[in-house]
Amino acid sequence: MKTIVKIIGIAALFGGAATGAQAAHHESKETPVVWEKVPVPEQVDAFEGYADIPDAKLWYWDTGGDGEVIVLLHPWSQSSQIWKYQQPVFANAGYRVIALSRRGAYKSIPGPQDNPGSASGDVKMLVDSLGLEKFHLVGCAAGGVTATAFAISHQERLNSLTLCNSILLPAEEEWEEMFSRLQLNGLEGSGGPPHEWRELGPNYRAGNPEGTEAWAELHDQATPNGIYNEQSWGDPVTWETMGNMEVPVLLLTGDADLFGPPAMQRLFAQKFPNATTHVIAEAGHATYWEQPEEFNEVVLDWVEKHSEE
Repeated sequence: MKTIVKIIGIAALFGGAATGAQAAHHESKETPVVWEKVPVPEQVDAFEGYADIPDAKLWYWDTGGDGEVIVLLHPWSQSSQIWKYQQPVFANAGYRVIALSRRGAYKSIPGPQDNPGSASGDVKMLVDSLGLEKFHLVGCAAGGVTATAFAISHQERLNSLTLCNSILLPAEEEWEEMFSRLQLNGLEGSGGPPHEWRELGPNYRAGNPEGTEAWAELHDQATPNGIYNEQSWGDPVTWETMGNMEVPVLLLTGDADLFGPPAMQRLFAQKFPNATTHVIAEAGHATYWEQPEEFNEVVLDWVEKHSEE
């Protein structure tokens, strides 16, 4: 199948539409604000509890309703609680929104060490237990690795796939060489910089200390005992398995993402049969938190475009 690569959002980087302080500077000759802070919206009512699946206790929340379903998979350093900006916006747009905490993250119990299962397998058990036949899957950072592994195994279950700020971890030398050139060795561990430095872009950290602190608090809440890493992701991610996916894929990242920069997303876009990329200006590895208004608009437009109706 011929690869289709569409690149959008680049105009924001070269004098087009902008966000945050950049937009304020272009729109007024007055002294621009440092950062346009977006308040966390009031959350809608949602069921919270454990999924009825064997061998593990997975915490999730579900806004309910009759709309098409969006399932959210969180980054490695966060949990189901990180979607404060998305939960009410997506639900008020008419969607049923569901998010789970990966094993070992915020209230989810890892289960037996001799049978850790896989991250994508847990997603399947959750959606099966909820009786979901098809849905839209959104995975950010490590959640994007899980989402890709799920799509490789069960693409028939997906209306669309959104991978935001993700490195996907394909078992390919081409990607491994690119990733090594980012020189990220030494960032992990107790001697490395804090998670908010690694994941939040410099513009956000400089301009929004309150938002940075709130993100860090959610990280600490998500991983009080450290990050659980005993699970596999699922079926292998390779250029071949990515090339077999017909589901439409949105690759979304920030222009200041240390881990998944735009160049990496363009590489991935060449490997999927039907991929679109979007770059969010003034954002790092957490576009969902740093620039939630643009993130939500782009994802909702993508989901609506690939609705079943």
